[in-house]
Amino acid sequence: METRYEFIGVDGSRWPFDSLLCPVRLAETPTGLGGAPFKNQRIANARQAGADWIGRDDDINIIGLKVRLGPMRRGRPARQVFRQWRKALGYADEVGEFHVYMGSEHFWQEVRAEELNKDPAVDLLDDIGWMEEQVKLASDLSWWFAPEVVETFKPSEFVNPTITNEGDVDSFLRYEIAGPGKFTIGVGGDAVSLPQIGAGQKWLIDTDPENPYIRNGSGADVWQSVGVQRFRKPVPRSSTTPILISSTLTNEATSRVKVTLPQLYRRGTG
Repeated sequence: METRYEFIGVDGSRWPFDSLLCPVRLAETPTGLGGAPFKNQRIANARQAGADWIGRDDDINIIGLKVRLGPMRRGRPARQVFRQWRKALGYADEVGEFHVYMGSEHFWQEVRAEELNKDPAVDLLDDIGWMEEQVKLASDLSWWFAPEVVETFKPSEFVNPTITNEGDVDSFLRYEIAGPGKFTIGVGGDAVSLPQIGAGQKWLIDTDPENPYIRNGSGADVWQSVGVQRFRKPVPRSSTTPILISSTLTNEATSRVKVTLPQLYRRGTG
C-alpha cells in the first residue's frame, strides 16, 4: 500500500511531497499522525482511594515536517522556491491543509503554521541549491477528516433511514431540506420539528454544537421560526444509526432531505 503526503498552502499552492516534480520533499515520515495528545481529568475527595474520572481534554494536533528543498539550480532560482514555500506556510493567521493518502483511504487536517525555522540555511541555496529545514503545523481541531458520507432521501424513503459513521469520533449531521413539506428530523431521540418549507425553497441546518445554524437558501438565519428546540445527539462513532425523517405535505418529485455526516478520526492513519 502506497502512502503519500501533500500540503496545500494558505495561498492554494500544492506541494505533493512524493512527486519528482515537487521541489520540496520529505526527509522523514511526518510526526503527529498518531493523534492529538489528551489529558484525563479527575477529581478526588479526602480519604478517597484513587480518583473519579470526569472527562478527557483533547489538545490541538501538531504535525512535524522535516523537508528538503532541492536539489535545484542554485542562487536566485533556489531562493525563489524557498520564498514560495514560506508563502505557502503562511504566518498562522490563515490555514492550509495537510493530506495523507493511504491506498484508497484519504485523511486530512486544516493546519496553520505553528513553528518555523527562524534561521534557515539559505546560504546553502546559493552555494549548492539544496537545504533542509523543520517546520511544525497545527490543527485547531484534534480530529482528522475523511470524505463525508452523503445520503439523499425522497419522501418514499423517509421510513427507517440509517446512516453509517465509520469514524472513531461521534459526529453531528448537516441537513439540506428542499420543499415543499413540513419536516421533523433528529438522531437518537432528538425530534426537531420545522415549520412549512414551501415548494422551491431550501433550508440548511448544521447540528454541530460548535457552530449550529438553521438558514434558508439565501443564508438568512431562520432559527427563530423553529422556536425553543435544539439538536443534542451526534451519530455515534463506528455505528450504523437510525435517523428520524418524517414529513407531511410533501411532493415526491421535489421534496428531498440531503444528510451529510462528517467522518472524523483520531489518527491520520484511520
